[in-house]
Amino acid sequence: MDKIHLTYYGHACFTITLDNGFTFVTDPFDASVGYARPTDRADAVTISHAHHDHNDPSSLTGPKQILSTEGVWTLGGARVEAISSFHDDARGAKRGGNLLFKIQADGETVVHLGDLGHMPDARQLAFLSGASLMLIPIGGFYTIDTEQALAIIREAKPKAVVPMHYKTPVIDFPIADETAFAAATGARRAHTRELTLPARDFATILDYC
Repeated sequence: MDKIHLTYYGHACFTITLDNGFTFVTDPFDASVGYARPTDRADAVTISHAHHDHNDPSSLTGPKQILSTEGVWTLGGARVEAISSFHDDARGAKRGGNLLFKIQADGETVVHLGDLGHMPDARQLAFLSGASLMLIPIGGFYTIDTEQALAIIREAKPKAVVPMHYKTPVIDFPIADETAFAAATGARRAHTRELTLPARDFATILDYC
């Protein structure tokens, strides 16, 4: 059976490996963030916006085809699509734009919300709906918070969710941790940074090291 495998590196950075070995890396961060930087091979890199904690692929190896605009691509047997959103609740006036990414391969759909900072409109919600896995920020301040994330999850109805972009002992950002999200969703703490689709649980909190 075809499977997609994820590895979490903290913040909004994941390696997504298709069954054929093709790899996507999402939102790689620079050294100032505090997490250990990924050194994986990246056939393609999705970048939701041009901030230092989401757009530095320099630690990665491989072709590193950069996807940082709206568009549709066919890469490694996957269909990849990106549409625009905002990094704040003021239509980008505070922090600029943000891309929502959808990767479809091996019978699964993964959506990555980057630093989404507002409730999605009808078009964005339709784009996100029905995914096999939703990678969603929950920390607030720079992004949507846990309550907004839960509302999006209720509307978009993904089969599984993994929270991202929340406070940990490693980072010094003024954002909330994952406690409220875990309590609201009954999320399983995986005690690993790895996840294979289809996911075993509805909500999973991955380690970042």
